[in-house]
Amino acid sequence: MPHSCFDIHDGIHVVDAIGQVRPDHRVAKGEDMKIVAGIAGTSKALAVNGCAFAVIVRDAPDSTVMTLRLVFPVQMSSVAERRQA
Repeated sequence: MPHSCFDIHDGIHVVDAIGQVRPDHRVAKGEDMKIVAGIAGTSKALAVNGCAFAVIVRDAPDSTVMTLRLVFPVQMSSVAERRQA
């Protein structure tokens, strides 16, 4: 059975030492992507302007399956910047 670990990089590097077991390889990728989306939704880095977020999915200590990167640039309009001043 496939086993996936999710290392998080959102300003702090967190290594997943436990991971999760998948029933088979066909569903593993889709399930992994759902888990990563959930992790991104709770990341504190998303509250920072111009933040970047990455999750490295591994199936062994030194074996990367995929890396997902999300970048959230925040660009304020000049009108919004004047309102905040």
